[in-house]
Amino acid sequence: MRRLWMDLHFAGRMFARYPGFYAIALITLAFGIGANTTIFSVVNALLIKPLPFYEPERLVQVSQASPSPKQPEGMVYWSFPHFTALREASPCFENVAAFVEQPFNLTGADGAERVRVELVSQSYFPVLGVQAAVGRTFLPEEDQTPGSHPVAMISHALWQRRFGGVPEAIHKTLELEQKAFTIVGILPAGFKGQYGTVDVWIPTQMAPVLRYPKILANPNNSWLQVIARLKPGLSLSQAQSALVSTKNHLDQVFPASEPDSTATMGIIPLHQTKVDPQLKLSLLILMAAVGCVLLIVCANTANLFLVRVVERQKEIALRLMLGASRLQLVRQFLTESIILSLIGGSLALVVATWGIDLLLAFKPTDEEQFWTVYARIFDLFSIRLEPTVLLFNFAISAVTGGLVGLVAAFRISITNPLQSLKSSDYSFRFQLTHFASVSRVNLRTMLVIGEIAISVVLLVGTGLMIRSLLQLQAVKLGFSPNQVLIVQLPSRNAGLEFYEPVVTKVSSLPGVEAVGLGSSAPLMGYSSLTQMTLEGQSDSGQGAIIGFHSVSPGYFQSLQIPVVTGRAFTTQDRIGAPRVAIINRTAAERYFPGTDPLHKRIHPMIEAEYPGAGEMVEIVGVVEDVRYGRLEEKIGPDVYLSAWQPTDPAQTLVIKASGDPRLLATAIRNEIKQLNPNVPLANFQTLEERTAEVTSRTRFIALVLGVFAAVAAFLAALGVYGVLTFSISARTREIGTYLALGAQPRDILQMVATEGAVLIGLGLVLGVFGALGSLHILQSQLFEISTTDPVTVMGVTGLLAITGLLACLIPAYRATQIDPMMALRHE
Repeated sequence: MRRLWMDLHFAGRMFARYPGFYAIALITLAFGIGANTTIFSVVNALLIKPLPFYEPERLVQVSQASPSPKQPEGMVYWSFPHFTALREASPCFENVAAFVEQPFNLTGADGAERVRVELVSQSYFPVLGVQAAVGRTFLPEEDQTPGSHPVAMISHALWQRRFGGVPEAIHKTLELEQKAFTIVGILPAGFKGQYGTVDVWIPTQMAPVLRYPKILANPNNSWLQVIARLKPGLSLSQAQSALVSTKNHLDQVFPASEPDSTATMGIIPLHQTKVDPQLKLSLLILMAAVGCVLLIVCANTANLFLVRVVERQKEIALRLMLGASRLQLVRQFLTESIILSLIGGSLALVVATWGIDLLLAFKPTDEEQFWTVYARIFDLFSIRLEPTVLLFNFAISAVTGGLVGLVAAFRISITNPLQSLKSSDYSFRFQLTHFASVSRVNLRTMLVIGEIAISVVLLVGTGLMIRSLLQLQAVKLGFSPNQVLIVQLPSRNAGLEFYEPVVTKVSSLPGVEAVGLGSSAPLMGYSSLTQMTLEGQSDSGQGAIIGFHSVSPGYFQSLQIPVVTGRAFTTQDRIGAPRVAIINRTAAERYFPGTDPLHKRIHPMIEAEYPGAGEMVEIVGVVEDVRYGRLEEKIGPDVYLSAWQPTDPAQTLVIKASGDPRLLATAIRNEIKQLNPNVPLANFQTLEERTAEVTSRTRFIALVLGVFAAVAAFLAALGVYGVLTFSISARTREIGTYLALGAQPRDILQMVATEGAVLIGLGLVLGVFGALGSLHILQSQLFEISTTDPVTVMGVTGLLAITGLLACLIPAYRATQIDPMMALRHE
């Protein structure tokens, strides 16, 4: 203990004696460790931290293969009859629950707003182990008869916002889509459902009241997600094996011709379904990137300590000659470096706090497609410096300090006391040859070479993400996003008597060039998919999966979607007129190759309560392909039906403006409020903003990687500068001798520049091999570009070479300015 106190006391004296040296080291460590803590806080919240439910390790999602290639990965749905059969025939589950999230209008005296609602089976809350904070959860009898129990539970946040947080809110009425629901319970603060944004829960038996009347009875309508709690002591592999008998039972109950029964059943731990696999990979890539930055920080700090060791070489030699053991000296330097790193780790918490705020400010904003779970999960799990993150922070601080101290310890362990006392030269002999630097590679130069190599890997990764972003931005969209405003009109129960006047009123506003109405807007994801058969084909089997859109006249004009052949919809395409359809170019080429699709008849299998909704329709036009899904996806076949021949509510206005479309928002809001005050206007957004959002994932990763790569490149250049500066300082007398013997300044400049160039060259070569060998993990994050892209690799190596050579100029110039007479007196 006394020895430890002495080492601590000596370390304090060193800190006070060389404040500038240790300040630089502290700042470097604070930013390196802080960056790692920042990314780890996100990784911890999304990938490591257990779900906030009772015994979350027993919770699983019950999955089956998606019947649709356009259905997002990880989003597996069940029909209600299949769920019921599963619940009755699953020996491996303690309980099974179904749920689905839908947006609905909440109306009433306090005004209209759009809320997220989860329709859940009665077993939903028992499966999760969640109890009501006030009131109760659903009773078994409330989930047995369709439409018989209009009850609801609400979130703590909605309770506070809408009812002032008073207990009397229980038994009050809540209006969803102008249907009355009685509040029976209030959920605990922080519980926001499986999607992280839910405010209201109602029984699945109320779905026919708010959606299609036959939705509970149709075994082919897959709309529910299913979760389950495993029986105690049952492993995932055992449960998976037990599902074989369950699958056989379902095959007997439902014919193989039905979509759900042909699916492959499986179970996935629930925590794995919360984060998209691509997001998980993105976070792990960022974690690896900040780990590389920390390695560079370690290398730079170790180099600083090596400078201190060399400067104190004679002191160390004297202490060894006077009887001090090498172990004592090693322990002293280890203590010094670990204390320094722990102080740096404390400062890193401040950096991490800033970093978390910045990440949340710049996180991807695409909430409609790829990043849906990502964007919402940030609300479900608070990202903060909790105990696990703090432990990680100080653990890597201690490890960093230990690594730095070990490098210094290694240098001490090979110190020859007699040679150190006799020599005033701190380095090897300086050779006047172009390749002398290769023979002088030592521990300090190896660290710098490693820094450069790691910087190459990070910069190549950043360059690939930037090029991928440029590729995405150059993708042909099939429409013009310029001066187009998107307004969502979420009103499922409104019909043509509401939507047609909306289009008419908005069309008459000053500054409006065209107005259209659609079930979705481009880049907002598919509102629905359907099956389609051609005239003359059998309807008994499965038809082709095709994107379905209900749009009004003016939709194609507002978005400037080119009509390839035929015509667009007109105001005459309404109820009473022959039902017509328009298909996209891909559908025309796939289903009518080599023939004219006009006047051909197709059958979109739409389940809707409208006259003639399931009839054959005539193709009257073909339009250009439009991107509704992710930019990375291949465009599939799409069919458009007229919204004035209704088949499904079209709830998105697209307005083409002559000027800034955002200036129309207030006027549009007023017009719609006059027509129906119970319709909340969710999302006013320009298509240009939406176009920027769909590239936000790639932009986010490129931005964060770019910051880390820039820091890495700066630290690597700083390392080259430091090595050369110290080398020149240590050999001032030697350089002065050469100058006194007639060497020209250009010779000295060439020597120093050559030494730096060799370091840079070795680092670049190792870095290129490292990038080619490791960056294949980025391939799934890239769009139409290879991880071995030669332009990126060559550009990065050229940039780093220039940066490194610039870092050589200052020490090289200083070497040429050495006064030979002063240098000969230098010690």
